Amino acid sequence: MSYRSGRLAPTYGYLMQKLRRSKDAVRKVLLALREHGFLDRLGRHEAIELVEGPGPRVRQFSNAYRLSLPARR
Repeated sequence: MSYRSGRLAPTYGYLMQKLRRSKDAVRKVLLALREHGFLDRLGRHEAIELVEGPGPRVRQFSNAYRLSLPARR
């Protein structure tokens, strides 16, 4: 956690250690939370300098997550 910005970004490793679960179990729970509307995921990336030939022009960062409440039915 960054106390300066208030940002909280736990890693898979941190969640695995604290929850005592495998990476696959953590992945499945995050996916279930997203599917039910409790968690939003934002894939983050930055542009990189152009290189010769084909290939990606961006570099992926870790994903950002935001807690939310699901829509009422």
